[in-house]
Amino acid sequence: MAANKTSGGKAMLAELEPPMIDQLFRSNNAEIGGDTIAAAEYPAFLRELESVRSNGFAANFEGTEEGVSALGMALHNRHGHVVGALSVATPATRFRRVFDAGLVPALRETCRQLEIDIAANPAEPD
Repeated sequence: MAANKTSGGKAMLAELEPPMIDQLFRSNNAEIGGDTIAAAEYPAFLRELESVRSNGFAANFEGTEEGVSALGMALHNRHGHVVGALSVATPATRFRRVFDAGLVPALRETCRQLEIDIAANPAEPD
Protein backbone atom coordinates (compact mmCIF):
# COMPACT_ATOMS: atom_id res chain seq x y z
CA MET A 1 0.00 0.00 0.00
CA ALA A 2 1.15 3.53 -0.68
CA ALA A 3 2.80 5.17 2.33
CA ASN A 4 0.89 8.39 1.77
CA LYS A 5 -2.41 6.51 2.24
CA THR A 6 -1.71 4.39 5.34
CA SER A 7 -1.55 5.60 8.92
CA GLY A 8 1.85 4.01 9.57
CA GLY A 9 3.23 5.30 6.29
CA LYS A 10 2.05 8.83 7.02
CA ALA A 11 3.56 8.64 10.52
CA MET A 12 6.92 7.72 9.00
CA LEU A 13 6.68 10.28 6.17
CA ALA A 14 5.96 13.06 8.66
CA GLU A 15 9.46 12.60 10.06
CA LEU A 16 11.16 13.30 6.74
CA GLU A 17 12.47 16.70 5.68
CA PRO A 18 10.35 18.60 3.10
CA PRO A 19 12.88 18.16 0.26
CA MET A 20 12.68 14.39 0.70
CA ILE A 21 8.87 14.51 0.64
CA ASP A 22 9.08 16.51 -2.59
CA GLN A 23 11.51 13.96 -4.03
CA LEU A 24 9.18 11.09 -3.13
CA PHE A 25 5.95 12.60 -4.44
CA ARG A 26 6.63 15.51 -6.79
CA SER A 27 9.80 14.58 -8.71
CA ASN A 28 10.35 12.95 -12.09
CA ASN A 29 11.24 9.75 -10.25
CA ALA A 30 7.90 9.85 -8.43
CA GLU A 31 6.17 10.31 -11.76
CA ILE A 32 8.02 7.37 -13.32
CA GLY A 33 7.19 5.17 -10.32
CA GLY A 34 3.54 6.24 -10.27
CA ASP A 35 3.85 7.80 -6.82
CA THR A 36 3.07 11.40 -7.74
CA ILE A 37 0.53 13.27 -5.67
CA ALA A 38 -1.46 15.66 -7.87
CA ALA A 39 -0.51 19.32 -7.54
CA ALA A 40 -4.04 20.19 -6.38
CA GLU A 41 -3.86 17.57 -3.57
CA TYR A 42 -0.25 18.16 -2.51
CA PRO A 43 -0.80 21.20 -0.20
CA ALA A 44 -3.45 19.27 1.76
CA PHE A 45 -1.07 16.30 2.02
CA LEU A 46 1.68 18.57 3.42
CA ARG A 47 -0.79 20.04 5.94
CA GLU A 48 -1.76 16.52 6.99
CA LEU A 49 1.91 15.65 7.58
CA GLU A 50 2.29 18.82 9.67
CA SER A 51 -0.69 17.73 11.74
CA VAL A 52 0.88 14.29 12.18
CA ARG A 53 4.10 15.94 13.40
CA SER A 54 2.26 18.04 15.97
CA ASN A 55 -0.10 15.26 17.15
CA GLY A 56 2.43 12.43 17.09
CA PHE A 57 0.08 10.10 15.22
CA ALA A 58 -1.48 9.64 11.81
CA ALA A 59 -4.95 8.48 10.90
CA ASN A 60 -6.41 6.69 7.92
CA PHE A 61 -10.17 6.95 7.55
CA GLU A 62 -11.08 4.34 4.95
CA GLY A 63 -8.19 5.57 2.79
CA THR A 64 -6.91 2.11 1.95
CA GLU A 65 -9.89 -0.13 2.55
CA GLU A 66 -13.59 0.59 2.74
CA GLY A 67 -14.96 0.21 6.24
CA VAL A 68 -11.56 0.27 7.96
CA SER A 69 -9.91 3.14 9.81
CA ALA A 70 -6.51 3.10 11.50
CA LEU A 71 -4.22 5.07 13.76
CA GLY A 72 -0.43 4.84 13.36
CA MET A 73 2.72 6.02 15.08
CA ALA A 74 6.35 5.88 14.00
CA LEU A 75 8.84 3.64 15.77
CA HIS A 76 12.40 4.87 16.41
CA ASN A 77 15.72 3.25 17.13
CA ARG A 78 17.96 4.39 19.97
CA HIS A 79 19.38 7.14 17.76
CA GLY A 80 15.93 8.59 17.13
CA HIS A 81 15.75 7.41 13.52
CA VAL A 82 12.49 5.99 12.21
CA VAL A 83 12.70 2.25 11.69
CA GLY A 84 9.05 1.40 11.19
CA ALA A 85 5.56 2.14 12.40
CA LEU A 86 2.82 0.57 14.44
CA SER A 87 -0.79 0.83 13.32
CA VAL A 88 -4.05 -0.23 14.90
CA ALA A 89 -6.94 -0.83 12.52
CA THR A 90 -10.57 -1.04 13.48
CA PRO A 91 -13.90 -1.07 11.70
CA ALA A 92 -14.67 2.52 10.77
CA THR A 93 -17.97 2.34 12.62
CA ARG A 94 -16.12 1.72 15.91
CA PHE A 95 -13.10 3.96 15.37
CA ARG A 96 -14.42 7.00 17.28
CA ARG A 97 -15.41 4.89 20.28
CA VAL A 98 -11.99 3.18 20.38
CA PHE A 99 -10.22 6.52 19.87
CA ASP A 100 -12.16 8.16 22.70
CA ALA A 101 -11.53 5.19 24.98
CA GLY A 102 -7.78 5.92 24.97
CA LEU A 103 -6.33 4.60 21.75
CA VAL A 104 -3.68 7.32 21.45
CA PRO A 105 -2.15 6.86 24.93
CA ALA A 106 -2.33 3.07 24.60
CA LEU A 107 -0.59 3.14 21.22
CA ARG A 108 1.96 5.66 22.50
CA GLU A 109 2.82 3.39 25.44
CA THR A 110 3.08 0.34 23.18
CA CYS A 111 5.43 2.24 20.87
CA ARG A 112 7.51 3.33 23.88
CA GLN A 113 7.86 -0.29 25.00
CA LEU A 114 8.75 -1.43 21.48
CA GLU A 115 11.35 1.32 21.18
CA ILE A 116 12.94 0.11 24.42
CA ASP A 117 13.16 -3.35 22.89
CA ILE A 118 14.52 -1.96 19.62
CA ALA A 119 17.18 0.02 21.50
CA ALA A 120 18.19 -3.04 23.51
CA ASN A 121 18.46 -5.20 20.40
CA PRO A 122 19.93 -3.04 17.64
CA ALA A 123 20.02 -4.43 14.14
CA GLU A 124 23.48 -2.94 13.66
CA PRO A 125 26.23 -2.42 16.24
CA ASP A 126 27.27 1.16 17.04
